[in-house]
Amino acid sequence: MIFKVSLRKFASVTIVLISLGVVSIGQVVSAQVTEIPTKECPIVGGLQVYIDTAQDPIEVSDSFVGVVEVENTDPKYHFGGVRVGLGLYTSQYAAAPVYWTVLSDTYELEPGTVRQISVQSDLAMVPAGTYFVKALIAQGDETALFSQFTADTQSMATLVKRTPREQDVSFELFVNGLKSIGQSIILRSEDALSLSMRSANNDLANEVVQTVLASVVQGIVPKGAAVLTELREPAVLAAQSKQQLELDAALQGDGVYTVYAGMVAADHFTPVTVAVLRVGAVEESVLLPYISAVGLSEYPLTKTSEVVACVDQTVLGATKKQFAKPVQVAFVLSRAEKELSREMIASKDLWDKKYYSFSPEWELADFTLTTELYSGPLLGEAIDDQELQKVAVVEQSFGCEKERTCSSFFGPVTLLHTVAPSVPGKSPWFYAAIVIATSLFAYLFIRRLEPTSYDPDTRVRENELQ
Repeated sequence: MIFKVSLRKFASVTIVLISLGVVSIGQVVSAQVTEIPTKECPIVGGLQVYIDTAQDPIEVSDSFVGVVEVENTDPKYHFGGVRVGLGLYTSQYAAAPVYWTVLSDTYELEPGTVRQISVQSDLAMVPAGTYFVKALIAQGDETALFSQFTADTQSMATLVKRTPREQDVSFELFVNGLKSIGQSIILRSEDALSLSMRSANNDLANEVVQTVLASVVQGIVPKGAAVLTELREPAVLAAQSKQQLELDAALQGDGVYTVYAGMVAADHFTPVTVAVLRVGAVEESVLLPYISAVGLSEYPLTKTSEVVACVDQTVLGATKKQFAKPVQVAFVLSRAEKELSREMIASKDLWDKKYYSFSPEWELADFTLTTELYSGPLLGEAIDDQELQKVAVVEQSFGCEKERTCSSFFGPVTLLHTVAPSVPGKSPWFYAAIVIATSLFAYLFIRRLEPTSYDPDTRVRENELQ
């Protein structure tokens, strides 16, 4: 199978930090645009992840079983849409893993809390050998974890796989026809960029349910406006079959570019690769904005709750203290696919650190919060006349029932349809069972108890919107 994709921006369909197409601001927002003062972001903490190294080295055969700890180091803000994964590196100093696994769930972390997460992932595609396993964490979808490949961490364990691989699955990346094997690839300024991703399942019996991901990045940090093009292609790779995907990308002048590409499959370590491209001789001077964090001041939402989005910048070939383009952020609050509130906040000049805040003024426990980052091509023009480019989206879903102890649960969320599963709790039948047991006990001793009934459906949820 050969798929041809030619994109300027690619919209993913899960919880994401994604790059999208050019739109008119008039089509995106209807709320009043206001300029905010320059301040440091009030989110002072961040996400940390640790892998259990008590049994270092970890000796395995066919699967990895372990525990990772995720931490929200901020004392005030809730973080949602948190994605966790593990990478297998060939050395402690390697710039990228050769295999990775991404947990299927996403998580919510309350301020200043640590949460333990059990991990079990199949190693059938991984050859025997010694690897270094590193935990990855980010807000967003699987591609958000690309940015964590080179992140500094003290939490790395040695993993020794004793058995040969049981499932012969390969993934190869070709850049303008040249196979990437970890080397820097030199391109001329006039060259176009054409990528080919080739997956092969040489197993005689087992199919592979997988998704191919790819990001073309200006510079090396795959965040926000730096992501030029993204690809997400789910497919079932039958036994003894191959798949080829092609992706074209328009480069933005001379400089360094990076291609992140790989397979993801539920509960499996799968191949992943990174290619560094050097185009021309001189790196362009540009600053590229991205959303570094989105936090809620409290959950569930009250009329005084605040949503904060931190906006940072990737610096390429320059150390200027302002963004090259105006930056704007849109906050959208919705429930059951119905938009409840929307606000756009703009600023023409931004410095090293910036944040945008939004007070939804709703009392809600189940809702979807979408944060969108826009970057404009010119400074000094009226905002309504500009064409803005949506360069990042963070979408989160919260849900709980009022009679239960409220905590938020994040599951995979698409941009078109949000699913917010309820947090497990005691069902009404639990209480019905208590009533019945009590009635029987009394009947045995008194034998005068009249029949009673309990109908859980007669309850009215006070927080339900009419």
